[in-house]
Parts: sequence; C-alpha cells; structure tokens
Amino acid sequence: MIKLLHKLIEQTFHFETKIAIETVSNKKILYDSDSLTGLQDEVYYIISYNIDQFGINLISDFHVLERINKDSIHRVLVKIKNEINWFFSTKKSLPKDLDSYKVAFNSYSSGLFSHEFLGHFLETDHFFRSPLNREKEWNFSRHLTIFENFHIPETFDDNGDPITKNIPLIRNGEILHLLSSRLDQQHSHNTGNGRRENLRMPVITRMRSMFVQPGKTSEEKHIESINKGIYIHKIGMGEVNIFTGDFSVEVSHASLIEAGQFTASIEPFHLYLDIRHFFDKEIVFCSNSNEYHSLCGKKGATVKVKYISPSIIIEGLGNAIQ
Repeated sequence: MIKLLHKLIEQTFHFETKIAIETVSNKKILYDSDSLTGLQDEVYYIISYNIDQFGINLISDFHVLERINKDSIHRVLVKIKNEINWFFSTKKSLPKDLDSYKVAFNSYSSGLFSHEFLGHFLETDHFFRSPLNREKEWNFSRHLTIFENFHIPETFDDNGDPITKNIPLIRNGEILHLLSSRLDQQHSHNTGNGRRENLRMPVITRMRSMFVQPGKTSEEKHIESINKGIYIHKIGMGEVNIFTGDFSVEVSHASLIEAGQFTASIEPFHLYLDIRHFFDKEIVFCSNSNEYHSLCGKKGATVKVKYISPSIIIEGLGNAIQ
C-alpha cells in the first residue's frame, strides 16, 4: 500500500517520498513496507514521512495511531496527499487590518492549542513555579470547560498511584483543579498524572487525555456568520514560557474567510500570545468534536497524549498574528 502511494506521488509530483512505520517498544523503522504483517501489538505507532524534491526537503511530519490497519494507514496517506496539494496551492499574504479579524481553529488545531497553551500551565509543577499563579483573577471565557484523564482505561499511573478520572480542570471559565503526581502532591491533590517515557526516565506530572466541551451550533453555521476571519487548519508544536505566559506557534495551513466563505489559502505565519491577554477573549465553541493523538515533550521525555476538542472561534485574536 505504501509503495503504491510512493509511486503515485512520484509520478504525479516528481517527488522522492520516505514513509516509515515506527514502533514504540524498540524504535525500529520499517521503510517502504507494503505489508502490515509482522508488526507486534504496540501501545501506539508513529507514521512519519518526508517529501523531497531535487534533494530538498519540502514536507515532513508524523501522525500517531493507536491502531494500525489498512483503514488507519489510508487516512494518513490521504492527509499526505492533501499536504502536497496544499504546498503547491496559490497563497495570499496576510491581510493588513488583522485587528478586526476573528480567528477560527479546526478541531485538530484547537485541541493542540488547548493542550499547549492551557494544559501545561495547569500541571502543578509548572503552575507553582510560575509567578503567574499569583495573578488575582484566573478566569477564562465563561464557555470554556476542560476535563483531563477523560475516558481512559488506565487505573494507576507510573508511580502506581490511582488515577483520578474525568477531572474538571476548568468549568465555565474558572480553574477548579490542577494536574499533579506524587512528585508535587505537597502543592495539590495527587491526581495520578505521574508518567514517564520508559523505565530509564523519571516520573513527572504529565497530561494524558484532554476533553474540551463543545458548543451547540455547527462549525458551518458559525463560519457563515464571519465577515472577516482566518481559519486555521494546521499548527505545529507550540512553545510556552511558564514564567512569562508567552506562547508562540507556527501556523502552516490557514484560509481566509470573507463574508462567510473560504476564499483563499494564506501564507504560513506565527501566533504570539500572552496567557493573561487571553482572559478577556470571547471564545465560541462549535458542536463538532474530534479525537486526535499526538506526542508531547517535557523535560526531555516524550509521551503520547490525546485530545478531544471542537472547532473554536476567538474574537480579538487577529493582533496576535505575525
């Protein structure tokens, strides 16, 4: 199957493609495999790919899968083909009057955004090391509700402590709980969020499975109501500074919204945010909700995370785009 995709891409776009299935337990890379036989059952799998032309890398990314079969591989291959089509699409520069633009995130981007921008601040070791925890008001949009350890099969964390499931971190914009583990339980109730990459790594407080509560109106209806907006299809891994509250992320795929319609692709750009400036932002949550798996790095260790999130629309965020 993968060889067929290689042939299709190379014939259509004259690219050299490198697609790999990486297993977790031994990090073995299976190159150019057209068969899924012989793969052992794993906690998760990583499908990575590189698209080169004339020796120059154009596109590289990865997807995390809990199960590997023909259907899951096919979905990844469709995404790779869409990436190539996007790369060669005609793109416009960013509009000038961005302050008046609404910014919409699809469900994938909003999940990653919530994980990086909010979730890491609510890990106890981060929260109590940051001077930001002395802010008098930590209230977000009244429509924001986030749960962690949401619908997970695990009972104990990597310290052997019981996991508190379905924790309401934020409800109606108010912070209710933090994530913690045995390491920092002197600051907060131990929620059983001690995780490590492998037996050679220390156990630290980590997110596991985030759920952002959706709204009641469809994404399509909300988009139709936007006069001027930016729709974010894909963002990269973000960087967050727990001491200053600064957050930055590259937006690789975005579209222009004009009079409720997608009108053009936009050149890649960056979002630069301060979490304190996020308190007064009005957030609209759409009714769609999708599940995604990714990898999260913290203190040199990588673990798999999951987020279930709707598309969101944020007013007054246009000035964060550069």
